Amino acid sequence: MFNHEQKYINYTLIDMFKVLDLDSDEPVFTISILKAHMMRLVLALITPFVFLAHQWNKFWSNVEFYFNAILWMSNDDVSCCARQPTKSGVFAWLNNILGYYVNYIWVIPRNIHKIYAAKKDPRGLKNLQYVMPQLNASSVACVFEYPMVDLKKPADSPKPYLDADKRYVEPSKEELEEAEQLHVMYKEEFDKRRNVETVKYLRHVGKLVTWMCLNSSVTELVIYERTGTLGKSVDEIKEAVLIGLSQMICFCDSFEMQDLSRLVPKIVVDIDGEQHDVSAQYPMIGLVDVKPSKEFIVKFVDENSDHDTLKPSELIMIMSPETKLFGYSSCAEYGDHDVTISNCVDFSFGSVVKAILLFHMNGGGRGRL
Repeated sequence: MFNHEQKYINYTLIDMFKVLDLDSDEPVFTISILKAHMMRLVLALITPFVFLAHQWNKFWSNVEFYFNAILWMSNDDVSCCARQPTKSGVFAWLNNILGYYVNYIWVIPRNIHKIYAAKKDPRGLKNLQYVMPQLNASSVACVFEYPMVDLKKPADSPKPYLDADKRYVEPSKEELEEAEQLHVMYKEEFDKRRNVETVKYLRHVGKLVTWMCLNSSVTELVIYERTGTLGKSVDEIKEAVLIGLSQMICFCDSFEMQDLSRLVPKIVVDIDGEQHDVSAQYPMIGLVDVKPSKEFIVKFVDENSDHDTLKPSELIMIMSPETKLFGYSSCAEYGDHDVTISNCVDFSFGSVVKAILLFHMNGGGRGRL
């Protein structure tokens, strides 16, 4: 990430942007105009290189992460398959060493394929079990942040004023109606764009619930959205969860359906302490004879919720298009509880897999679905 405070020819990038503003009330001299043009030239030359360096930094950070992830996955696979030697001696020792490296070389291509396959949403239960690592955490949190709506807010309604002759002048009826109409159009367009984002985020929530509820150790998913917009409609949330499950069912054969009926838990949506059961509608999407082995809580919270009553989450995923950081932070300690924070610009199955791998690489544990 480039530094705004970094100086180029004794000027920061912020200074270069400010010098181009000649609309102030201060008098403008020839030297000021010349300075603005020179700064504009320097800015035009430096900016492409700064952003190119940022992209290269991001690229190599991802390469480093994938390389470490593949090594960790390969070590985990080999250690899980390792056996205690039954015989002693030099030949037994050489056989164990040779077998270790053969297995290590054998699993590396498979793990590379898993990383590549995580770029797409899983199709069916077997594909999910193949690509997604087991997450040894009981509570996972996901933070959604609405993007800034790029709309210019209309001016305030005209108000009465005194003219040059100190006469009281009231705005005309046409001016007031025009200003009110602009405000109504702005609100309608704002609500329209916000509703589009809400539908998209609810679709993401449905997918995330489907992927997380099939992890044997995860029993709670906390969805945090500051304004509380996502948690307003219980019916829309339940519909999004059912859609996420139905998308998984579409790619399952008869054997996968039997396993899915055994693995899918009782999903309960918790909003402000009120719990709403989703499992009662499983037959609508083809899930029959379900015998849930656990209860999976999907809790929606916002800035007004009582955060002291929340269960600490071992993994926090930040899904925000406005997030400026890239890569993945190290494990941060909050009191006696270790929390792994993953900053993701876009929501995708690959982002979720990366967050789980980061959790394991930070010492969160090992295991499979």
